[in-house]
Amino acid sequence: MEPSPVEQTTEEVSKLQIAPPAAPAPAPSFAMRKKKKKKSSKAKGSALAELSAASAAQQDVPWADSDRDYTYEEILGRIFKKLREANPDQDTDSPSQYVLMPPQIIREGKKTLFANFEEICRHIHRQMEHVQLFLLTELACKGNLTANNVLVIRDRFQPKQIENVLKRYLREFVRCNVCKRFDTVLTKDGRMCAVQCGRCGVSRTVAKVKQGAVPEKRSRRR
Repeated sequence: MEPSPVEQTTEEVSKLQIAPPAAPAPAPSFAMRKKKKKKSSKAKGSALAELSAASAAQQDVPWADSDRDYTYEEILGRIFKKLREANPDQDTDSPSQYVLMPPQIIREGKKTLFANFEEICRHIHRQMEHVQLFLLTELACKGNLTANNVLVIRDRFQPKQIENVLKRYLREFVRCNVCKRFDTVLTKDGRMCAVQCGRCGVSRTVAKVKQGAVPEKRSRRR
């Protein structure tokens, strides 16, 4: 007896294998990814500052990249530099803090009176005759001291011109070239003059002021 069409269909269906359902695809993740931290401009600036400071330090040191011995002046300069860095409050007479007494200038016709000339010479510990000779030589004019030690300059000058000449005198005949201090004395041994520092003890010879030397050119006065 042959099976009915219904029974054949049922048997065929039972033989079929149903595949398991596919796994669902993972949902897209919208979580924020962590970004890499960039170096801040402040950190870059500090790094550049360190590099520039290191290069500047190498430029200030003449013996960099060499194995030679230090000179006495170099060792002394380093010692005073370390002392100034360690005690900035006690560096009262450094060049940046040295205050020159302003000259009191009085105009009298075609003459210029330097009223506090004696006081300034006493302040810098130099003889009035030496300062007078340097001042008149640089200004290319004549002058004399009165009984009250007022310097009379026989020409017209502004206070700024007198002050600039005094600053040149300080650099050449007062300031120490090693420790940059102004605690010095001017000594004379025969024809030679020397500046002796009272702080570091270094002595240097200076040129003698000569009358008739070529002075610095001045701008034409109106």
